[in-house]
Amino acid sequence: MSRLGGVLATIMVVALGLGVPVACMYFTVERGFSSMLSTIIALASIGSALTIGFFAVIEGALSPSTGEDVEARRRLDLLRASHRAMLEELDEIVSLLREIRDVLRGVEAERH
Repeated sequence: MSRLGGVLATIMVVALGLGVPVACMYFTVERGFSSMLSTIIALASIGSALTIGFFAVIEGALSPSTGEDVEARRRLDLLRASHRAMLEELDEIVSLLREIRDVLRGVEAERH
């Protein structure tokens, strides 16, 4: 989600979650609006705010990466590949050193 989308989602959640219930309370107390209908409207607006907030968070978490994130991910992949290659080379060196050790032990055993 873009920064503007996040700001707009936040404004909508705050307006629906706080603004509408406060307006309902005002109209109930000051203007004599039906308390039952006011409660229903306030609860519906809070539910809508929760739903919009939930989907805004999910969409923000699952949105595609920005250019900087893509570059950082590419660098990390290159670093991982170089580390994998280095570990494979170290494994080859370890096996070569084991062979050398076995040969030297064999030579040592033939001497005695």
